[in-house]
Amino acid sequence: NRSLPVLISLLALPCIYWLCLELFKSYLTAWIAMGLVAISPFHVYYAQEIREYGLWAVTTLLMSVSLLRAMRLGTKSAWVIYTVTTILSLYSAVFSVFVLFGHGIYVAVNEGFRLSQKAVAYLLTSFVSVVAFSPWLLVILTHLDKLKEVTAWMDMSLPVNTLVKSWIFNLQSVFFKTQFWLPESLKTLLAFAMAILVGYSIYVLCRHTPKQIWLFVVTLIIPISLSLALPDLVSGGIRSTNARYFVPSYLGCQLAVAYFLSTQFTSTKIKFLQRKHLRIITITIMAAGVLSGAIQSVRPSRSDNQKIAEIINRANMPLVVSGEASKNGGGTFGDIMELSHLLDPKVKLQLVIEPNQPTIPEEFQDVFLYKTPESFKHKIEQKYRIDSAYKKQLFFITKIK
Repeated sequence: NRSLPVLISLLALPCIYWLCLELFKSYLTAWIAMGLVAISPFHVYYAQEIREYGLWAVTTLLMSVSLLRAMRLGTKSAWVIYTVTTILSLYSAVFSVFVLFGHGIYVAVNEGFRLSQKAVAYLLTSFVSVVAFSPWLLVILTHLDKLKEVTAWMDMSLPVNTLVKSWIFNLQSVFFKTQFWLPESLKTLLAFAMAILVGYSIYVLCRHTPKQIWLFVVTLIIPISLSLALPDLVSGGIRSTNARYFVPSYLGCQLAVAYFLSTQFTSTKIKFLQRKHLRIITITIMAAGVLSGAIQSVRPSRSDNQKIAEIINRANMPLVVSGEASKNGGGTFGDIMELSHLLDPKVKLQLVIEPNQPTIPEEFQDVFLYKTPESFKHKIEQKYRIDSAYKKQLFFITKIK
């Protein structure tokens, strides 16, 4: 049932509206930000997924607005609310620790790196939040080897230009998508144009707002972005190609763009013609977001697992063999579990842990190999012939006579 994540994700709309009022004191900025989130293909997609990312967006916004409120009021009750929302955000996604870290930078700079009353309140909040999160933190630490195993797929390296291109296209997807209705060259051009607009919006924000405003947005964007991008650039990996890990950063980008568009509308320093062009840009972004959402609803994209499941379900008496999850190119447990829910009852699954070998009974007519490590595949090739069935994820295997 997807109604719960949809309802939770809808809470992001009033939350970002409230955050804008607390941060910018502007109703126009709040309405534009709420509109950007409402039509965002990124947020709409995860609102339909039974995953934690919609909840993470909501708790990140609540945590952020609670900090601003606590800094403004300075009351015990306001800091208690911030503590509660921080704990909720940490339990929603462990990467909320980077949001908490960014908030720490914000408080420290605003308080002049003094141990003021607000700084002490933040430190106390952080301590209580970490203690409250410690049971789950203990589970993570005691199963660190298992965590590394199931996230081994992140270690695959990509060229720097491919990484940068994925960052830009992921950022574009926060505002609109073009995968259905434009040629490749124009898609790339629009993606880079959107990245430039976001970058310029952040520049305008930093140039024309007090430190208390721009620093908050920047500390929402940068910590988690650097923590994911730098390891990929330095030691290799594809952590930063997964847009879902950038929820706080993308919310910060949307805040910056909302501020830029709203202030350019109302600024008396801008000529009428420039203001007209900005209105066209705003309408275009909004229309593109609505259009991409409409196209997505009419022509929903299918995941690789859905396409793989169709191939397997058409087979006669099929058996699906999969090697050890997430090891040296194998699928994740999530991949295998997702696929299992898409397969017909006639399909049988066999998960083989190395150094064991698969045992394939004679009664199965069609046997498939699914997301299996190369080392495991080489062992199977000693007895079976392997032919590609779908990309590098699904293979036919037949016994060598």
